Amino acid sequence: MGWWAMVPNEMRCNLTSSAESTSGLPFALYREDDNGARFLIDRFATREEAEAKATELGIGGHKQYYFVDFEGA
Repeated sequence: MGWWAMVPNEMRCNLTSSAESTSGLPFALYREDDNGARFLIDRFATREEAEAKATELGIGGHKQYYFVDFEGA
């Protein structure tokens, strides 16, 4: 089971529509946890936007690693 199992049904539609609406953006921001599991956080039009968000999330002091990957449009 993934984290989405804990998301109420009414919110799952919003997660899906949000992911679909950003699917054409070429830069993907991922989070990797201590166990090596990777999760898509968001997609961005530019590397600069994605890197800025990764930096912002990384300030939290958690052990997760955030990275940007170019996946094309």
